[in-house]
Amino acid sequence: MIYSLKGELTEILADAIVIECGGVGYFCRTTNTTISDLAQTGKEVKVYTYMNVYQDGIDLFGFSDKQELGCFKMLITVSGVGPKAALSILSSLTPAEFATKVASGDIKGLTAAKGVGKKMAERIVLELKDKVSGAEITKGREISGNISGVAAGNNQQLSDAIEALAVLGFSDADIAPYIDKIDASKDTSSIVSQILKMIGNNR
Repeated sequence: MIYSLKGELTEILADAIVIECGGVGYFCRTTNTTISDLAQTGKEVKVYTYMNVYQDGIDLFGFSDKQELGCFKMLITVSGVGPKAALSILSSLTPAEFATKVASGDIKGLTAAKGVGKKMAERIVLELKDKVSGAEITKGREISGNISGVAAGNNQQLSDAIEALAVLGFSDADIAPYIDKIDASKDTSSIVSQILKMIGNNR
């Protein structure tokens, strides 16, 4: 299993990239988000990978961060959602936006992705939100009243953000140190982005 690739980005295609490592060029299918993150050829990059082995061959998928890879792996566990649909969704939505839409049950937001109809979006929300509902992070949590900038009416947004981060695989312990540092007066997607940024800066 190939966990990650680090090497020179030699080609950027419409839905794929080529990374040369030790004289070998690896063709990785990817999202618009990762292509945008990597920006240009000729520089050293690192991507996290997923290898899909099927009857007629092998496909390698590459992502610029672990959150996007995690979203991709969750999406392809949903009945009827293959790699192509997963890439389409993650080309339209960042990991934070995707997690927020799943946590809030935003069917319409998911159908904005090319090739994703209402029924598929409903399955994604049903199957992935069920996973979140049992997560410890969403059980019995009281949203602190002394968090800077948080009014009582905004507590639901913070709660949705916590659920969205659980979709991305972050535990209660991962998130707790940053709750008091965010501007929770923002919308759910912004709260998720703030916490992801702080987690990334401390790794």
